[in-house]
Amino acid sequence: RVNSNSDRVNSNSDRVNSNSDRVNSDSDRVNSIPVPPPELVIGIPANVLRRRPDIRSAERRLAAATARIGVAEADLYPQFTLPGSITYSATVPGNAGWTGSLGIGVRWNIFDAGAIRRNIEIQNAATQQALHQYESTVLSALEEVENALSAYVTGQNRRRSLLAATERARSAAELTEQSYRAGISDFQSVITAQQTLRSLEDDLALNEGAIASSYIQLYKALGGEWVVEKTEEE
Repeated sequence: RVNSNSDRVNSNSDRVNSNSDRVNSDSDRVNSIPVPPPELVIGIPANVLRRRPDIRSAERRLAAATARIGVAEADLYPQFTLPGSITYSATVPGNAGWTGSLGIGVRWNIFDAGAIRRNIEIQNAATQQALHQYESTVLSALEEVENALSAYVTGQNRRRSLLAATERARSAAELTEQSYRAGISDFQSVITAQQTLRSLEDDLALNEGAIASSYIQLYKALGGEWVVEKTEEE
């Protein structure tokens, strides 16, 4: 029976080692996930949002609509031109000189004033619509940035908690294994401790994946790379 018990202990020890190796393998896999920098992103200039394609497009549409108002209003006033030409002739010796003809041209759509004013009203309405679209685009962009930043910060806070819990679980698993080898605790305690550690490491892997995803969303929401400012604590 002594040999039988010894064999069972050795078998359980092999299972403990196998589980430990599997936990370490999972830990290595967790560490392979690219983790963004933990600094909080603060003080993002609003001008950074102008790099977004949708905001640039809305801004150009607003500028074009505003320019069309100026063109429409210009039709209310007379337009002056200076037609003609000035030439210098020296084909005959001793008879060189300047020749030319000049005049003043005036174009004024005074009888189309009603249609012009209606066109101005139309362009003003189009500009107001472009302005509302621009404001809506900017507000949507700000909401995307806020959501992505909130998810990123929340993920980083949870990561710190999970890292601390994982280290505690790893220490507990090691102590439980040592106690089992010393005959103080049973094998089920070892299995339970290792399962707890594996569960926390799985949560950590999911969390770090979520952080990377929120970091990408924040990058996209800001229209590209930005300078990350560190908090005062760091």
